Amino acid sequence: MIQPFITVAMCTHNHADRLVRTLADLAALQQPASSWEFLVIDNASTDATPAILAGTDWRTAGMDVRIVHEEKLGLSNARNRALQEARGEYILCSWTTTRRPTPAGYRRTTPPCATTSRMRWAGG
Repeated sequence: MIQPFITVAMCTHNHADRLVRTLADLAALQQPASSWEFLVIDNASTDATPAILAGTDWRTAGMDVRIVHEEKLGLSNARNRALQEARGEYILCSWTTTRRPTPAGYRRTTPPCATTSRMRWAGG
């Protein structure tokens, strides 16, 4: 069975305080078997966000990372840019507040929207 190429998109604006933890949690996850990219949309950040994203200490071997700067401020602008830039057949949206689930708090579920072939974007 051919695995689809997936884009994990994260939009961020001035979240340097949370970004380090989120990126560390992402790097700690087991990489999926299918091909994927991590697309970060930096939405006109004026804090340390661009410097953190430019670093390489949070990237793991084999992680395909693209960082795109969207100068037009606003979440809808950042999301639209993510949709334009994504190369994946499916796009999953993550936030800078997303945390890696702990084993005790982890439940494996399949949302109803994931059972349709028409779904192209999922967020949480």
